[in-house]
Amino acid sequence: MHEIEDKDLRQILLSNEYVVVYFYATWCGPCKAVAAALEKAPDTIPDVTFVKLDVTANKQYLEQMSVRSIPTVILLSGNDWLAYFCGRAADPRHLENQIKEKVEAHKVASDGE
Repeated sequence: MHEIEDKDLRQILLSNEYVVVYFYATWCGPCKAVAAALEKAPDTIPDVTFVKLDVTANKQYLEQMSVRSIPTVILLSGNDWLAYFCGRAADPRHLENQIKEKVEAHKVASDGE
């Protein structure tokens, strides 16, 4: 998972089919557990780009992406929001499988169009 800044996010979203954006803060205890789960996810979901933004230093997209608490994990495909996990919904025990399921469902739906 790559650490990015606000200025990088738009290009990453334009350059990758599936992107998980993880909003966190270094002082956030629950964020550490979510980060540990997401660090392993690229190994099992290689077609998703995983990035993280520290909300303390990067505030540009917080309102636009409805980040009201942390941790927040958003799965996007282009301009489509496929999943939004915030606070306790970003359960590290299930997050990787939930992302994988959303990506697979999107692929199936996209093939039918």
